[in-house]
Amino acid sequence: AVTMRNNNSSRFGKYNRVFFDETGTLVDASVTTYLLESSRVVVHAKRERTYHCFYEMLQGLPEEKLSTLQLQRDKLYLLLGTEATDSQDDPVQEMQWHAQFKERDAKLFQHLCSALSTVGFSDEEIDSIFQVLAGLVHLGDLSNAEKDEG
Repeated sequence: AVTMRNNNSSRFGKYNRVFFDETGTLVDASVTTYLLESSRVVVHAKRERTYHCFYEMLQGLPEEKLSTLQLQRDKLYLLLGTEATDSQDDPVQEMQWHAQFKERDAKLFQHLCSALSTVGFSDEEIDSIFQVLAGLVHLGDLSNAEKDEG
């Protein structure tokens, strides 16, 4: 995620444990990851971004796959926008701000898919992950639908 203070702000913490035998040889290690700020998925300040995977998916998936998931590459989704859902903010400025990340997001999407594959996810499982992410993006737009019907 991108915040005002950090271009790669993690929402996770890590607790590392290392174990040595009596001679000082490393015999075991573990890493426990925990979520720091679950609220950051749906609420983030102006000029901040939520989890990278959403943006990477939108920039990296081929058009055909985006269409299947009923996503549009350049749409300003409520979940992924900042507090720009506020009527005073200019959607053009919001899109321009997000544009600075497009190339990087597309490149990182390839790394993400490669990493998922490397750790053993099948293509079908990877597709399922993106279906879930797409579902979250669409759920985030439900409050926009309520406003439109309102």
